[in-house]
Amino acid sequence: MGFHEVIVFESMNNYVKIHLSSGKFITAYLNLKDILDITHGRNGFMQIHRAFIISTEHIDLISNNSVILKNNLTVNIGEVFRDKFNVFLSNALIKTNRKLK
Repeated sequence: MGFHEVIVFESMNNYVKIHLSSGKFITAYLNLKDILDITHGRNGFMQIHRAFIISTEHIDLISNNSVILKNNLTVNIGEVFRDKFNVFLSNALIKTNRKLK
């Protein structure tokens, strides 16, 4: 399993459920703090909820305060994580100098 296959890490008390792009899951005896340490310095992973770390490569749609991932899992963006997510989103958007009429 490579990091490119990971869609989301989901906290389940003392375990983490790892959702893969193949549709399979891996359950590991880790917590989200462990996952944050493992993914630290890797582009493409962001905690957006107290129970979820997502792969930004697998975002399918952003609607209001929710992210819909390519496996159809919807994750609400937690209030604590909103500012950081908005900065990510602002940097990820394509910007032009064109004026709207």
